[in-house]
Amino acid sequence: MRVLYTNDRSAKMHLQVQLLTGTGRYQEEAFTSDLGQVEFPPVVPGNYRLKLRGEEIEDTTTDVFTVSEREGTHYEVVRVPLKPGAPEPQKTAAAAISSTELRIPPKAKKEFDRGNDALTRKEWEEARKRFETAIHFYPQYAAAYNNLGVVYMSSGNPQLGRDAFQKAVTLDGGSAGAYLNLGRMAYSEREYAQSEVFLNKSLAVEPTNAEALTLISKHNYSWGNLMRPSPARKRSTRFPTNSTGSCITFVRGRSKARIFPLRQRRNMRPS
Repeated sequence: MRVLYTNDRSAKMHLQVQLLTGTGRYQEEAFTSDLGQVEFPPVVPGNYRLKLRGEEIEDTTTDVFTVSEREGTHYEVVRVPLKPGAPEPQKTAAAAISSTELRIPPKAKKEFDRGNDALTRKEWEEARKRFETAIHFYPQYAAAYNNLGVVYMSSGNPQLGRDAFQKAVTLDGGSAGAYLNLGRMAYSEREYAQSEVFLNKSLAVEPTNAEALTLISKHNYSWGNLMRPSPARKRSTRFPTNSTGSCITFVRGRSKARIFPLRQRRNMRPS
């Protein structure tokens, strides 16, 4: 799902989103990424609502929507109002323009943006071509590699997705999204030690990333290491986590949010 403010700007990260049944029964919980996106695991067909909370937004509960049996992926856009007097949302650190981005040729950036648009529309082949063209114009385009990895994962090519994420972090050691994607892949494969390495690298760039903190807390529980101290866990004790094992999005950069199916392609974070 994608969360927007009423002025159509993408919502900030860390907004709490609960998935409820149509009658209001709690199902799952997750937090928005820095691009205002959230993903939940597959659900049985039926009627659902979404409940959103945050320090700067009015509590919002959506109308009932239906997830049908024929849907592989269900997509919702929710607009939430800011509380009276709340400051205009600022760019997050992840959204700030870096010196690397300033070197990106306009032609490459244009293809990247078109790829993001295609990705939002689930046009995987079109998105792949756009990101590959962006990389052709600018071979050091780490964000394009990360988003290309999202395309591969979403179209059922996990190894190509992994390779693209690895290329992204090789080109840009500050690619928090690509590290997060690699961490989620390792977690899904029960490679908990490797997952923690990737997640800690992601947290080194974005220390308060709710999704990374939730996942690392979850996999530490799975690994049976609840008492083992780590920098990430110390941070997670100061941030709300989800004991239900909610899924987190793999996020793409500067673009719109969407829900992806669970398992290996579930949590792709475009840059």
